[in-house]
Amino acid sequence: MDNSQYFVEKERKTPITEKKDVIVVGGGLTGVVAAVAAARNGKSVLLIESKSCFDGIPYRAMLPQGVDNLIIAGRSISATHEAMGSIRNMAQCMAMGQAAGVAASLVTLEDSNFSKVDIGELQRILREQKACL
Repeated sequence: MDNSQYFVEKERKTPITEKKDVIVVGGGLTGVVAAVAAARNGKSVLLIESKSCFDGIPYRAMLPQGVDNLIIAGRSISATHEAMGSIRNMAQCMAMGQAAGVAASLVTLEDSNFSKVDIGELQRILREQKACL
């Protein structure tokens, strides 16, 4: 076999220190959503992620420039090509849709507009709804 096209790794023994029902390796927000869903269903979960934190999607990415009082969720939001690669998935689109819906209710209740939504209040309501932030 020609090994020039393959990464060959030495055999190694890794001790098992814990046993879990579900192990999620990476996946960004989608992986977190999967881990949370499994935990909510009573499974013991191990989430392994290469980053020490998750950046999330800024609320302002759903507010188009030059158009007053409009919110956009899902694949139509403003993002770089690289960011779109990770936010175009269904879990992220669903989370944005929920955030946009709550923001719309706040705008209606406060007779305001989307650019003036209190982000802290929006996040509080989403947490109350057990949304994945």
